[in-house]
Amino acid sequence: MGYGKRQSWSPAIRHPELSLPELLAYTAHQIEREDGQINNRLTWMLTFHGFLFLSAAAVLSQNELEASFRRRFVATVAVVGVVVCVVALCSIRAAVVSLSRIRKGWETIEDCYSLDKRLVVRPYGTLSKFDRGHWIAYAIPASIMGGWILVAAFTWVALRV
Repeated sequence: MGYGKRQSWSPAIRHPELSLPELLAYTAHQIEREDGQINNRLTWMLTFHGFLFLSAAAVLSQNELEASFRRRFVATVAVVGVVVCVVALCSIRAAVVSLSRIRKGWETIEDCYSLDKRLVVRPYGTLSKFDRGHWIAYAIPASIMGGWILVAAFTWVALRV
């Protein structure tokens, strides 16, 4: 049973012993878990970036250090920051893909049980809100990545003297 097949992600196929209310609770639990993963990844990323920004600011404020050392240090910290942002974006993408598969699994349940989609509570909300809700999870690391690029560029130019 490969993960590429639509039905393999359906809790009804993977857990045939569950009743419909149990399937709803199971699916809701999976969604909460993946949303929690996104939140944890963003929290750790922001905490790590706080330390990176603090170290860059501390080195930049030390005027007794050589300008070339400060420039190289901030460039190195900026590269680390960009790499952390890329890793965060990839891990958030993995969670969003998992959420999409969970949604497709629930749609399979709706089809298997011939449920009226207008009357059944979906564990993920309406489709349009579900699909658009994760853009901010992508925007946070992307904007921090842009900030690191600007910090590196301005530091490189400012300390060029």
